Amino acid sequence: ARLLLLGSNMLSRASLAIAIAASLLAVVVFAAEEQSGPTDFFSAEDAVNLEKSILSEAENGAFGSAVRNLRGAAALMRLSSSKLESLKDSLCKAAANDLKKDTIADVASAATLSTMMKCKIDDVDAIFNKAKTGLESGVLADIFHASNALRALTSLGKTAEESELQGLVQTIVDLQKSDGTFGPEDADDGTLLGAGYALQTLQNIASLVKLDESSVEQLAQVTEKVDDLFEKLLESFEEDPNMVTTVMILSGILHLAESEDSVSISKENMAYMADFLVSLKNTAGVDEGVYLLEGLHIFADNKFHVPLVVTVRTKGVSSAAKGSESLVKVSVTDVLGKAAGKPTVHLNKCFSPSGADQASLANTKLAPVSGSDTLHEFNIGANKLDPGLYSLELRVTPGVEDKHFAALDQVKRSVRVTTTAAINGLEISVQDAQNPTDSETRKFRAEYPSKVADISADYLQAIEMEFQVKSTVTNKPFYPHQAFVRFSNIASGHEVIFVTKTSEKKNKLKIVVADSAAVFNSQSGDYSIEVLVGDPNVDNAMTWSVCKAALTFESSAVNKEAVGPKPEIHHVFSKPEKRPAAVISFAFTGLIGASFLLLLVLLSKVGVGLKLPSGDKLLPALGFQVSLALILCLYALYFLKLNMFQTLGYLGPLCVAALLCWQGGAGRA
Repeated sequence: ARLLLLGSNMLSRASLAIAIAASLLAVVVFAAEEQSGPTDFFSAEDAVNLEKSILSEAENGAFGSAVRNLRGAAALMRLSSSKLESLKDSLCKAAANDLKKDTIADVASAATLSTMMKCKIDDVDAIFNKAKTGLESGVLADIFHASNALRALTSLGKTAEESELQGLVQTIVDLQKSDGTFGPEDADDGTLLGAGYALQTLQNIASLVKLDESSVEQLAQVTEKVDDLFEKLLESFEEDPNMVTTVMILSGILHLAESEDSVSISKENMAYMADFLVSLKNTAGVDEGVYLLEGLHIFADNKFHVPLVVTVRTKGVSSAAKGSESLVKVSVTDVLGKAAGKPTVHLNKCFSPSGADQASLANTKLAPVSGSDTLHEFNIGANKLDPGLYSLELRVTPGVEDKHFAALDQVKRSVRVTTTAAINGLEISVQDAQNPTDSETRKFRAEYPSKVADISADYLQAIEMEFQVKSTVTNKPFYPHQAFVRFSNIASGHEVIFVTKTSEKKNKLKIVVADSAAVFNSQSGDYSIEVLVGDPNVDNAMTWSVCKAALTFESSAVNKEAVGPKPEIHHVFSKPEKRPAAVISFAFTGLIGASFLLLLVLLSKVGVGLKLPSGDKLLPALGFQVSLALILCLYALYFLKLNMFQTLGYLGPLCVAALLCWQGGAGRA
């Protein structure tokens, strides 16, 4: 059984989102240029890594669900993994439990897994009936899974009625939309996932029965919109790419194309999709692994266009290399790394890092490597080349009997030419920082790897250094990618690294001692000076101990305040103003209370009445008096413990209550 027919949840997995987005950027740029075919293939090492990735997700011999169990087992079977047998008991036990479930996705996955692993199935008729029910559901996903189950059960002698399957073709064709996608009958738009379900179901039906004339005509309606569907699929890469859906649709399209000559698929689109799949080889696990493998096998074996993978297998060539060491090897394979017939490979052009055309290498025919059916080689070291990354433009022509391979005219690849390098003409100058003159400047010269005599400089002086990096092969100077000068305090070990600047084909550095005091922590003393040179195009990274320098800064002691902890801050609050003695305060309060009592006595003497009203005005009057009493208590609390804001918060409601009570009773009395 084709291992593609799996699973229910075809949505993109979050674990692939970053990798897919990165691969898409490469694919979009790749497609915008002249088609160069996939840039890599699925190697034996990749197969081992994928196997480890899948097995790492197994728990107690299974992968967690019916769908994942099938996907994991199918991928391991594709990889011819010896570990699959050790999982058989656990997978069969899980499948037996899943066959008892009601969801057709679980039942179909478990049935397919059971027939694939030769597990025992107790009630085949019950599973067959569930599959037939799924076919009649009218839901694409359920129809897809049901067709998978029927396909699996054929090995057990259970087959559906031919007329029923023939009629199912019309049911599926009616669900196709104008853009080639498929969806529910009452929906205006379909989805790519729906198209994957539909195409895979049609593929299942075609494998179960021989389509009659009517079904073939209906199938032709689907193939008429294949171009639109493929365009829709490519557009999806800009928004929500999905490897699973992509492989399902591709497999379905190619299957239809096998029986329908009107379907055409361009070699550019085939290469485009193949490069997309290969770019995801390091991110696949249980959920994606079987689809990755299925897709790669599709691209490695189909009757239309088998994309060629051109890979420069030589990581780098030294410009000093001679004979076989100066040969650049190029492999031509399919996406699985297997031989692609007997192609002829030519080097159209070769450009140096500066863009100059290497005319001597133009139109060079690469020679097949003896003992290999994939490797071709050419000699790039016939001339002494400058170091750098060289651009290659290759042309690949398939053999006479290999017409199904897609020819490539302008394949852009690159190869790095390296060299051994040496530092030449090093010169160190110590001069006045403000007014340098030749008479006061001290100059020291040396050639690698000799040392310069010890130097000294104080905070009024500056140190200048310049040197040149040359290729020992071409004797031409070049700017290395990394050129540093390191000062190391011999006593404390403190290091300061400066990046050199390039000018006039030289690397230069100027250090004003006073201005650099901060980075040196103003630590005077002896420093060792080293020159460090590195470059991806240089075989020999260099560390040159140039000399010892005695540096003197204006302040020889380290500014501890600048580099150490700050002094602790102690907050001082304002002292409260002096208050009178407690005796005086209580005496004053007593006088206020006595005055109030005296007021009450005098009012009674002159005949002022304090009688409360009666009747319905009694309660408002009492409320008024109570409100006044509470306000007086609030003033007392303000004096004792409350602040201004708390007091105002309570005073507002009390004033409102007092006013309302006064209006209701006391005021009218």
